[in-house]
Amino acid sequence: MRSIAFHVPVILIIASNILSFMKFSGDLIYTLKFTFVTIHFLILLLYMIKQPVTITPVTRYLIAVFHCWTIVMCIGLTNSTTYTQTWDSLLSIGTYILLFFYSMILLPNYMRLHQIEYVSFVKVAYFTIVCCMALAVVLGLSDPKAFHLDPFSLRNRYLGFFRHPNFMGLYAFFGFAVSMLVYGMTKKKGYLLTVPLFAYLIYLSVSRTALLCVVLLLAVYLVRKYVFRLLHWAIRTSVISLCALLVIVICAVQFVDVESLIAAADKLLSNRLTIWSNFLAANDTINEYIFGQGMVKSTVSRDNYYLVVLLNTGILGLICFLIMAVSALYFLLKKYIRESSVSLEILLSIFIVLMFYSFTESILFTLGNAVSFFLWCSIGIHLNRSLTARRAKDPEVAQAVEPSTFQRVKLNRRPTFM
Repeated sequence: MRSIAFHVPVILIIASNILSFMKFSGDLIYTLKFTFVTIHFLILLLYMIKQPVTITPVTRYLIAVFHCWTIVMCIGLTNSTTYTQTWDSLLSIGTYILLFFYSMILLPNYMRLHQIEYVSFVKVAYFTIVCCMALAVVLGLSDPKAFHLDPFSLRNRYLGFFRHPNFMGLYAFFGFAVSMLVYGMTKKKGYLLTVPLFAYLIYLSVSRTALLCVVLLLAVYLVRKYVFRLLHWAIRTSVISLCALLVIVICAVQFVDVESLIAAADKLLSNRLTIWSNFLAANDTINEYIFGQGMVKSTVSRDNYYLVVLLNTGILGLICFLIMAVSALYFLLKKYIRESSVSLEILLSIFIVLMFYSFTESILFTLGNAVSFFLWCSIGIHLNRSLTARRAKDPEVAQAVEPSTFQRVKLNRRPTFM
């Protein structure tokens, strides 16, 4: 019964998130995806009031950084020009708070108390994604607009029943990544059957970002030991790394025609650089640069999560968010070096790739996207899972820590004297 009480809300949350990007009429599904999270948040909160809650030092650090980001977001409310913008900003801040405390504290502690394994959470996400993507394909069969002619590149792109081909590419990539994760944890080859299907949907959607990130995900995972240790060193020596990166950029500027490079990149990104620069030019005061514009309403999609954070919460808000995200990545890398596991290796690969994906899609930390929900819940579960818990649950770790049968007999044997 407790297992059902855990699985059903997770299914509803992920399914409503994916379905909200499809062509269903009305705002019911869009409202439900926030309603399901809120209800489950309140249920877990009421249940955990009388239960022992474990908060690791790592989580405490992330909570402190998140509080700083929240303060900056609240200060940015003063830049809102209408009551509607102020209300929208408050709702946005509320969703951030909801996602953070749900994924970092409530869900991991609930799973710990009821001994629910992380693989169970991954399986629920996997089957939900497969069903939703199958529904999008089936409904798209009767939709004459299942293919979309891109006005920029004149490519015929498949979107199924999604509202845009990029959404098809994003969730096909999500399914591809979760298929890798669930196979790595269970070693059951049946889960690999969906990998080529998701890859084919990415190919049909002609989403360059999704296709590039699939290649990047496979490349990162193949050379994960070198990539993870390099990133761990780069974050530990962040000052040296930033200085070296600055020197490389300065040297590159001397030998490259910057204007031609920017023009080529803008064309490759479907004029996104021009759109982003126009958004930044909308800042009128220094206060807006520092604390942001609040909730900016726009008819043009910004398609860059870092730009969204910069516009909404300013330079201080972007710095706080980057510290939180990079710190979470660093703690996972540190955990990987100390106690490696397949789930942690694949999760780290997904996290790194999604940080790149967020340059062209607003997905990294938001309650309105199933990818972000799954990512941060996975991060919270791993960061709150102690080594002692893994010794009790993971047979490989337990075998590595506990003495063998021969050693146990040898230790229990009484000494003999000649």
